[in-house]
Amino acid sequence: MLRFEYDIDPVRDRLATYGIIILKTDETLEKEFGVLLNGGGNVVHYSRVESEALVSPETLRRMEARIPQSAGMLPEGASYNAVAYACTSGATTIGPKKVAEAVHTVIPDVPVTDPITASIARLRSIYARRICLLTPYIPSVTGAMADKLTGEGFEIVASGSFYEERESAVVRISQASVLAAVEALAQEADADAVFVSCTNLPTIDILEEARKRTGTEVFSSNSALAWHLETLANRSQ
Repeated sequence: MLRFEYDIDPVRDRLATYGIIILKTDETLEKEFGVLLNGGGNVVHYSRVESEALVSPETLRRMEARIPQSAGMLPEGASYNAVAYACTSGATTIGPKKVAEAVHTVIPDVPVTDPITASIARLRSIYARRICLLTPYIPSVTGAMADKLTGEGFEIVASGSFYEERESAVVRISQASVLAAVEALAQEADADAVFVSCTNLPTIDILEEARKRTGTEVFSSNSALAWHLETLANRSQ
């Protein structure tokens, strides 16, 4: 057998590298991140975390203990610019600080984000205070998210939900339905932004149209998370 010498790729380790922990039940984020994080030759590594078919405060809290194992399934040889736990309701229920601590038990000294942290950062970056909130969740989960945002200094001027706890149903909600709900909320009150929550809720194809129709900023969990990952990477370079 011939033995060949090789050179090290000089570009590979200079690319922005992200580790993403997504839910076992999520069927949307990877597709949308393929668009949102496609620029600049980013490297994106995915891991899955065990999650329940039904979304409730109880099932969301169970994920906290599972995050370290999932973080440990990300490639060890990668040098991460940022790691994300990609569940908006989970991060809200568990708490961003605890999420970061769980990741750091396996991957220390790396910026950690999540969709609710990213969304708050996004809102602050555009100086938004009055917001509309759209979720697919049952009221107890939506209410906890509204309380989190209110506690961070934002005013929820209108909110709405599809009242769906089944992850398999959330991913199948049409983007046309999301667009119609965004328009309805924007008509309810004068808002600085509309936040569409949940990484499993498809939104990628309607965000720009939603901005045009409402005349305000409209963003999703996935678009905010992708934006925050890139922001963190820029800070670390």
